[in-house]
Amino acid sequence: MRQQQIITLLFILIISTQSLYDSKSKVIKLDSKNFKTQVIQSKELWLVEFYAPWCGHCKSLAPEWEKAAKALEGIAKIGAVDMTTDQDVGSPYNIQGFPTIKFFGDNKNSPLDYNGGRTANEIVKYLHSESKKITDIRLFGKSQSNNNNNSNSNNNSNNKGAEKDGDVVVLTDDNFNELVMKSQEPWFVEFYAPWCGHCKNLAPEWNKLATNLKSQKINVAKVDATVHSKVAQRFGVNGYPTLKFFPTGNKTDKNVIPYNGNRDANSMENWAKEQSDKFKPVVINQLIDQSVYDEFCTNSSGICILFFLPHIYDAGAAQRNKQLQLIKIVAEQNKHNPVSFLWSQGGDQYDLEEKLNAGGSGYPSLVAISYKKNVYTVFKGSFNEKNIQTFLKSLVQGKITGFSTLSQTPPIVKVAKWDGKDAKPQEDKQQDL
Repeated sequence: MRQQQIITLLFILIISTQSLYDSKSKVIKLDSKNFKTQVIQSKELWLVEFYAPWCGHCKSLAPEWEKAAKALEGIAKIGAVDMTTDQDVGSPYNIQGFPTIKFFGDNKNSPLDYNGGRTANEIVKYLHSESKKITDIRLFGKSQSNNNNNSNSNNNSNNKGAEKDGDVVVLTDDNFNELVMKSQEPWFVEFYAPWCGHCKNLAPEWNKLATNLKSQKINVAKVDATVHSKVAQRFGVNGYPTLKFFPTGNKTDKNVIPYNGNRDANSMENWAKEQSDKFKPVVINQLIDQSVYDEFCTNSSGICILFFLPHIYDAGAAQRNKQLQLIKIVAEQNKHNPVSFLWSQGGDQYDLEEKLNAGGSGYPSLVAISYKKNVYTVFKGSFNEKNIQTFLKSLVQGKITGFSTLSQTPPIVKVAKWDGKDAKPQEDKQQDL
């Protein structure tokens, strides 16, 4: 009886370790003897499965892999490596699970991960897409795959002609670097797979998010990671959907922020705004007309910090830039507080200075205004970073007393924006006798 059980177990073991592809298969069996010559040294396009015969997912894939091999015969090569017998073939490619599928294109030393669907149709579609990219590059020097946009194309300055799905920008291997990495604007990107159920559930919320963030100048985009696997692999996409935020300003692969929160439009919108504000560069606006004053002071729910700097005739460009840099440093330290910053050239808004009791002790001077509480206060002290920062900290914490009531302010005089240069010397006009 015991001998019979051992024989049965050995039989099962032998069956379970048999190759998934026999000698009649269109799938090319690869091993340590032929992999280098067949794949690495060839000019053919290869899609290679690294599998284990006992693996359930590998067994499920086998008939679809076979169909794909038959469909692609003469077009591309479909291969398979049994990792239980030829582990050394897969070792350079960091095979962590089965099946692992890799595409060996023009650069055989840098294969791409295939993370697409497991049906013959999806596999063939992927090979056709990659094949077209390679032929385009050989013919035109770059891929032409995203030149023929559909009726949803949009040629505005934000996406430079990229295809759009509603308000969601469609990104590809070819346009990702140009649109996202070279942009100074923030991007919120979904890496998805068309067959992924969670991705399908996310789609309406993602579309809603794109519409909501359009006015905030935060771009919302998506990448089909099963087709555009280069960019997905670059950013470590291992599951779907994967959401990543590319912040305002200069971008690197290392300052990308993963999103792991709730997947409703409201939660994602609040998070994206928060991330955008963290990286948003501070801009110190010059008070040149009424609209600027209304935006940053009159209509602000926070505190308006207004600096009056010496006239350019009195200080010169170098001194003014030094003062503006000091203001920018202070503003950067307070960008998460409910304060906004403006500056005006001394004398340009004479009536406003008089109304706010600013400039009486000379320039530079600083006034903090709250239209919400209808009060203001003038900063008294040496004009340096430490003193101004202490003043603003006390202001935000509500530790300053002795505010003056703000009565109606005079209209803002429209003035020219400073050109960043020293004042032009005034010429004396000669009068005829």
